[in-house]
Order: sequence, then structure tokens, then C-alpha cells
Amino acid sequence: MRQHFISTFILLIALSVAIAAPLKRSTTFEKCTKFKIVPDLLNVKINPDPLLPNKAFTVSTSGTVTTTVTDGNVEVSVDGLTVASDFDDASFKAKANQKFKTNKQPLNPIPNNTTFALSVVATDGDGNIIGCANKTFTFK
Repeated sequence: MRQHFISTFILLIALSVAIAAPLKRSTTFEKCTKFKIVPDLLNVKINPDPLLPNKAFTVSTSGTVTTTVTDGNVEVSVDGLTVASDFDDASFKAKANQKFKTNKQPLNPIPNNTTFALSVVATDGDGNIIGCANKTFTFK
């Protein structure tokens, strides 16, 4: 009987720890539909995830190109802010059918009580869009 009580007690502790531990959900970006031809979806990671108001954050981007890109560019933009934002673009090179990855691009903090869209667009050296991703956020 005592052994049964100890087993039940340990099981209840393990269950309460599992319930109390927060689930880590990563932000999912969506395909850009604002173009006539919808480009491939880029893999976008933000840090911290989820974004926090009034905190700087970084954006890392990766994707696969179908043709060789010698002078690629990834531009991150934030739409919906009343204050102009200037973010550094990231360049990349990739061979056909290979994956590319950009370094983390730092972005300025976004104020509280704001709804904004974070868009990431990758282009080749000729300005052709080869990938895109976006996500709308709301800070309350």
C-alpha cells in the first residue's frame, strides 16, 4: 500500500511539472500573395520568438534556389509603423538547387499597442523575386 502511494505521488509530481512547463511554439510565416506569381516560401526564424514589444530582435532567413544566384539579396521590411524603419539587407550566394542562409539581421524594437507586418523578400542579382514570407503581429 505504501509503495502504491509513493508511486502515485511521484506520478502526480511529474504530471504537474509537465503541465506547468510552457510549450514552445515557433512563429510560422506565410507565403506572400501580393505578387502576380507567388514566390517560394522562405524559412524565417525570429529571435526572440515570440517577439516582445520594445525589444530588439533578429531575423534569420534560408531557402532553396532553383538557379545559381551570385548576387542575392534578402530585404526585411516592417509595414504598418508610423515611424520610418531602416533595416540592413543581407546578401547571399547559392548554387542551383542548393540552400542559402543569411546571417541574423538585427531590427529595432517595435513599440507596444502596434499591429505590423514583417515581410522578408529574397531577390536574385537581376531583382527577380525568388522567395518571400510574411507575418502580421499585434502587440497589445
